[in-house]
Amino acid sequence: MGIYFQQAQAVWLSGRRDVWNQVAGFYAAWHVEDAGASTLLRVTGADSYRIWVNGEFAGFGPARTAYGYARVDEWPLDAWLRDGENHIAIEVLSHGIDSYVSVLQPPFLQAEIVCDGTVVAATPDGFTACVLPERIQKVERFSKQRPFVEAYRLAPDCHAWRLGQGQRETLPCECVSELLLLPRHVPLPRFDCISPVENIAKGPVVVRDPVPELESTLARRAIGKRVRGYPLEELELDVSAELNQLEFVEESAESGQTTDSIPASGHALYDFGRVQGGFIGIRLQCSGATRVYLVFDETRRLDGTLGVGAITLELEPGEHVFESMAPYSFRFLRVVTMDNAISVDSLYVREYVHPQTDATVYKGSDDVLADVFSAARQTFRTNSIDLFTDCPSRERGGYPCDAWFTARAERVLTGESRVERNFLENYFLPEAFDGIPDGMVPHCYPSDRLGNGAYIPNWAMWLLLQLVDYCERTGDQALRDLARPRVEALVDWFQPHLNDLGLLENLPGWIFVDWSAANDYTEGINHPTNMLYAHCLDAIARLYERPEWGVVADGIRKAVLAESWDGRWFADQSIRVDGKLQKTAARTEACQYHALWTGVTDRDRMGDLWERLRDEWGPCREGPEELDPAGLLFGILLRFDLLQSHGETERLLDEIRAVFGPQAELTGTLWEHATPYASCNHGFAACACDYIHASMNDSGTKS
Repeated sequence: MGIYFQQAQAVWLSGRRDVWNQVAGFYAAWHVEDAGASTLLRVTGADSYRIWVNGEFAGFGPARTAYGYARVDEWPLDAWLRDGENHIAIEVLSHGIDSYVSVLQPPFLQAEIVCDGTVVAATPDGFTACVLPERIQKVERFSKQRPFVEAYRLAPDCHAWRLGQGQRETLPCECVSELLLLPRHVPLPRFDCISPVENIAKGPVVVRDPVPELESTLARRAIGKRVRGYPLEELELDVSAELNQLEFVEESAESGQTTDSIPASGHALYDFGRVQGGFIGIRLQCSGATRVYLVFDETRRLDGTLGVGAITLELEPGEHVFESMAPYSFRFLRVVTMDNAISVDSLYVREYVHPQTDATVYKGSDDVLADVFSAARQTFRTNSIDLFTDCPSRERGGYPCDAWFTARAERVLTGESRVERNFLENYFLPEAFDGIPDGMVPHCYPSDRLGNGAYIPNWAMWLLLQLVDYCERTGDQALRDLARPRVEALVDWFQPHLNDLGLLENLPGWIFVDWSAANDYTEGINHPTNMLYAHCLDAIARLYERPEWGVVADGIRKAVLAESWDGRWFADQSIRVDGKLQKTAARTEACQYHALWTGVTDRDRMGDLWERLRDEWGPCREGPEELDPAGLLFGILLRFDLLQSHGETERLLDEIRAVFGPQAELTGTLWEHATPYASCNHGFAACACDYIHASMNDSGTKS
């Protein structure tokens, strides 16, 4: 399907396809007579791979895609080559468990090195293979959404195999079933290394007495029920329990210092200036064996603690160079050593970001908008590498609805829609999804859940809206045709849930209207959901020339208007009492925006409704509390769309300053919510740059 290897076959270590949390190493050497020759690595694998050429980092992948498929990356190697013998090492990490990060499929590597068009090494015979036992296998999950935490036992010479040195047992490989191959489509990531701007605190580590009760999370208590993983009693290392015992006493560090000698039972806290996205790297020396924790978070809590993630390193004496195998999102990083002192020679994050985000720059004179635009760029570049993700911290998952808004940032910042196409294609490749009702799509993909596929009918609607918007904007006939069976299946899935009024009633799944009280009124008939469905039907009727879908949409809008409008507000919900439909008392701000945004009504027909919403509601409201207020995802964004479409540019910019200005100042990224209690680097919020860019053009200031 577009890219084929010349010689390489898909392989894995014999008898180890069902092992959880394992890293396999594949090594090859070849001789170069002329380092100016053009050499590339063509590679794909599962779950992820990392490339080292002559001991230097050279790449990470692959671009994620649907179950049964693999995207093939092509990495130019010329920058790392030298005359004589050259070495390549590919580390392949297989988690073997469900996650939001990728589909659950057997591990494999398929790779070949091509020099001036000639294959000089290819799997299986051109590479030797081994297990890399440094990764501690039986550890807890990182989160409900992400697989295992990273923990390692490291000797100073543990990376020598990357140069063909050291003692590693070579293991046999077997060829495995090859997946359907796809091109990467999106550009290769950028991997710049960034150092912290400051060491802001240091001090001793003390054991708490008494030790507080450890927070119970789904990642710990629901093993085997909601998620896969090792039971707590089987863990070789329980990082959460260990860190829960520790308290970090913070003393001021020397201003501007970015490296440190840390005594035994000590720590140093580093600030990277803004939230970064990428791989955590450290070079350090220890005179004696010690355990080191790398603890990181996007913000500092009020008590100074960090709590989102941690990596554990059990180190033998000597010099160590470590880099995480998974990307993370953080601003603050605490280096902790327990048993012996360490000297931190360098600390960095290797960025894992979209490489092309300068198609548009902010040229206005407003400092707050400039900061918001910069934060939107940082949010986009860390959430849009191979597909649109919600956040690079707790999930790394690809969600429709979120993607609708992130795609707008891609068009502004890159002038393209390549990541958007990958995101959409991933959803339309499979004929069906495990654990999801026939015809429906997962609420997050590519991903897998433990026999309990989750789906959000509203997100399926957003997926179709984005498909139509993309196809009409780009003229991509191939994707339109690929998506047709899935589109028709979704319409068929919704049809039985239409009642005698033509409204969706008692819709199964998670009905998600808005991160607000609007999500509490979803039983029976949820009117915002019906509004969105009518809008969705109109769009796909237009794309696929199916006027009968438009007729259904028109009927839904009329029924919603009759059933939901109370003369002042649209009601969120109707339920049956003794068999008769009755409006509930639920009235939310998000519902009103749905009505206007989807065309159930408009400013011409209900100008008073719009004026009340415009003047008395929104994130800067000072008006009455008749409605449950909207959340940022995505009621407030619908409001921003309405302000933009109605020419309310100054009000829109005022509200963007109010919502996103404090976020940009605190983390240099944009958040999931208006307050920093969840993800502080959430992809959808990058669309702030679209509003700012449009306002510059509206005012005559060209970007």
